[in-house]
Amino acid sequence: MNAQSSFRAVVSFSGGAQSFVAAQRALARFGSENVALLFADTSAEDPDLYRFVVQGAAALGAPLHVVREGRTPQQVLRDRRFMGSGRGAPC
Repeated sequence: MNAQSSFRAVVSFSGGAQSFVAAQRALARFGSENVALLFADTSAEDPDLYRFVVQGAAALGAPLHVVREGRTPQQVLRDRRFMGSGRGAPC
């Protein structure tokens, strides 16, 4: 997506059933020309999730936009010298 994009809806497309249904609903309401699917890639997902995201977006007929920083969550923890726990994240 760029600054000139004018989508009416951007759906966080995570590869789960709920985001697929949310995309279906947005497409039904706004049409495929007005909906963008956004996949935030952690670079640490199961290969089947990546397959589903690509195939799911194609089946829905909406453009898929992938954003990725390049590091896995474990690399971020190591780079930030942060010990992972359930008490918070370095982001």
